[in-house]
Amino acid sequence: MASDVSAFVIREAAPSDEAELLRMMRALAEQESGKIKFDELAARTAFRKFSSLPAFGRVWLLCEANKPVGYIVLTLGFSFEFHGHGRFH
Repeated sequence: MASDVSAFVIREAAPSDEAELLRMMRALAEQESGKIKFDELAARTAFRKFSSLPAFGRVWLLCEANKPVGYIVLTLGFSFEFHGHGRFH
């Protein structure tokens, strides 16, 4: 099946995208059973902390027909897997 790349839009994530972003993070973590334990409360807290300080980086959503189908995260010293800033060793 061919895909029309022009149908995709990349936009910066907003606080209102939290539920959709967490759904996609869970799906990614659960791709390989037992590899990454997804903790929704910790991920939600991390996303809110990350969103509150732009110096941590940015999150963008890849949307098709206004529906998020993927995401991109650029972080600077922040880890969603380890739930925060500077807590990964």
